[in-house]
Amino acid sequence: MAVGSGGAGPHRGRADDVRPGAGRLYSITGRPLSPITRPGLLAVPRPDLLAGLDAAVPPNVRRVEQAVADPGSLDADLVIGADGVRSVVRGLVHPRGAERVETPYVALRGVRPAATPSLAGEYWGRGLIFGLMPFGPSGSKREYWFTTHRSELGPEPLDVATVLAEARERFADAARVVRGALEQAGPDTIATRIWVAPPLPTYVRGRYVLVGDAAHAATPTSAAEPATPSSTRSRWPRRSTPRATCAGGRPSASRSPRPPAPPPARSCARSPAPRWSSSRPTLVE
Repeated sequence: MAVGSGGAGPHRGRADDVRPGAGRLYSITGRPLSPITRPGLLAVPRPDLLAGLDAAVPPNVRRVEQAVADPGSLDADLVIGADGVRSVVRGLVHPRGAERVETPYVALRGVRPAATPSLAGEYWGRGLIFGLMPFGPSGSKREYWFTTHRSELGPEPLDVATVLAEARERFADAARVVRGALEQAGPDTIATRIWVAPPLPTYVRGRYVLVGDAAHAATPTSAAEPATPSSTRSRWPRRSTPRATCAGGRPSASRSPRPPAPPPARSCARSPAPRWSSSRPTLVE
């Protein structure tokens, strides 16, 4: 996966800088269960990804960046809500689906020096998940890691030290690589609750279109997520607001034909409101 071309920075714009690595699926204790060969595993730093996307925008496009509290007031023929699970555009597409839905899971995320040999992949247990993958350009020798577990901590913002202490207890019998990541968690570690988007009958209404987590944010192990278009796994933004990209004072592509409404997503959109069992996500050894 190449971040893009023409962006600023030493690692942007070179396709050979970004090489997905191999990984496996493991039990939470470290027993290999299945190789992951396609697609390869790679976490791209968000600033690099955004810079690559920005570099692909034609230079004659006028950009306006500002917080948008009321997307209904935008003077445009097309408004794309790419503003994550906290989307303020979603309520204009489906008013009853405006609010995000809380899950009983919390997540920890961080970056650490890469281990040799790499033990990249996902480690699954009952109500526990740990993930590890290469982070950034090839040769950066860094790995992105995350954990999820059931927790009653909250409300947000969560105290990282408290979530780490709880995670270390829950993952006490996990593989060494899992315990090591939690013990060595640095000051840049982030703790959040996992939220999902409510089921929606459509992602399009009039001039409003939802994409990514604004449309179908799901838990990492949900079968609904890969079945929906433009699926992403971003759960990071602390505050999301749509931004207007303008050409001649109006959002770009404002004269483009409006896309037809897609059919309802087969899994996510037609499923009832999420109900969380005591053992989900689960992998029974």
